Amino acid sequence: MQTIPKFLKPIAGAAAALAMLAMAGCMSTPDRSAGRVLDDKMIASKVKGALNDARVYKFDDVKVTAYKGVVQLSGFVDTPEQKDKAGEVAKRVDWVRDVVNNISLKPRDDYPTPTGRSSGERNTDRSTSTESGADRSTSSDATTAPPRSPDRSTNP
Repeated sequence: MQTIPKFLKPIAGAAAALAMLAMAGCMSTPDRSAGRVLDDKMIASKVKGALNDARVYKFDDVKVTAYKGVVQLSGFVDTPEQKDKAGEVAKRVDWVRDVVNNISLKPRDDYPTPTGRSSGERNTDRSTSTESGADRSTSSDATTAPPRSPDRSTNP
């Protein structure tokens, strides 16, 4: 009868522990088995590939996810035709049960938006002075509070 040398036992134990940790990543979730998770990843990958292979449109800004065979498309495209085409392409992929098309149209803006601002923050009113021609910073308004002193001991 052959025995395992003493120095191999810790190595075998460490290998077994690593194998158990590796298998823990493949365990099923409460609502999907490990096979279903892999199938959904495969479906999403195939849909993304089909969108990238579309001859007429390129869908670089579209994200694809799948859950139990239902594909969700999200992101941005330039035209409504691109949105419809992306949905049609996704429906033609094998194993796709349904398509939820949450693709949005890119906003059409006549002027480029500066970095750090949304298009709603743009000031369309070009006037920076009051009707009398005085600068707004020098005009007095009864509703504004006087400036506070940085020294808190003199200003309650």
